Amino acid sequence: MEVLSQDEHFRVIAAFGDSITEGSTSTQDANHRWPDIFFERLHRENPASPISVLNAGIVGNQILKNGPEVGLPIGGQSALSRLDRDIFSHSGITDVIFLEGINDIGLGNATADQIIGGMKELAAKVHEKGLRIFAGTLPPFGGAPYYSNEKELTRQEVNRWIRTNEVFDGIMDFNNALADPQRPEQLLPDYDFGDHLHPCDARFKALADCIPLSLFVDKI
Repeated sequence: MEVLSQDEHFRVIAAFGDSITEGSTSTQDANHRWPDIFFERLHRENPASPISVLNAGIVGNQILKNGPEVGLPIGGQSALSRLDRDIFSHSGITDVIFLEGINDIGLGNATADQIIGGMKELAAKVHEKGLRIFAGTLPPFGGAPYYSNEKELTRQEVNRWIRTNEVFDGIMDFNNALADPQRPEQLLPDYDFGDHLHPCDARFKALADCIPLSLFVDKI
């Protein structure tokens, strides 16, 4: 169900990503996913701002490949393929926060150039609809089952591009929110769910807290 607002300043933010956005390792039925916590933060700090947050995360999702192509049907359609269904079909969306690419590296064996090309294409499609899109840097995954030194170099190259690109309307440094300062290729141990890839509840909060509210509130 959708509710049509009469407020011309109403803002709808879509969190578009993979399992870290979907919140598969957060406490079940507790609304501890980062989009939930971000929504609560927005309304706690700016109670008069009419803003909604939509979670469009899918476990195992990739930018470039569909889940069945890599033996993971749960991964669904690629981000590029599901934009119409999961973003553009919803009324009133004004902004997209995009966090994907780690599964393209780990499962899809994509190169940095391929991932960057997919991100550019996705950003262009979102801008064509008159929406803003913000990119999240890729969090660390050292020790995860599909980790390798070569794939870590790919992640670093993609993150360098994200931090300096002029394609997105801004960035969220999710990598810094999750990385262990002593071993930046890994999640901070206290916030590791246990698979060296996904955060636990406390670190989902860190993701929500690192997003600059001024990107959304000052525009209203």
